[in-house]
Amino acid sequence: RAYVQYWAAFDRDDATSMSKAQKLMQEFASHIKGEIFPRIPMPLKRRAKNPVPQSKNVAIKRAASLYEDFSGHDAEVVETMLKPDFPDVLIEIGDIDGILYTTTRDGQIESYEHKFHKDAKPLFCVNADGTQIFLLGGDYDFTERGIVDRTDPKQQE
Repeated sequence: RAYVQYWAAFDRDDATSMSKAQKLMQEFASHIKGEIFPRIPMPLKRRAKNPVPQSKNVAIKRAASLYEDFSGHDAEVVETMLKPDFPDVLIEIGDIDGILYTTTRDGQIESYEHKFHKDAKPLFCVNADGTQIFLLGGDYDFTERGIVDRTDPKQQE
């Protein structure tokens, strides 16, 4: 228990937490026969935290690559927005039969219509007050070709 508390306290940046962590670790060490750790060394210097986690950087690069493959032009950050919380309650409306969308591809404004294969349809849901739409599940990928149903052999070419 003291060991777990040590790490929880040590992850904080203030000096009080550091001294608390050291005391907890010494208490933990005293419970071990022969007191293996008579004095617990603490790091002198903390590593600076990366403002963007490594996994997020990887996801950003993958997203930029997919966007470039699909659109035919370089990805750039246009706007950063807060990610909405996923609601605890959703209303199931039905299946999504297809999607209509307009985008710029290879410098041209294009309109697309994708009709989902019967086994690839995502579920159409809304939040409890009807202000957000969610597409859940389905058996498809978004690729450089656009929406591709995994269950439709004609689209797997």
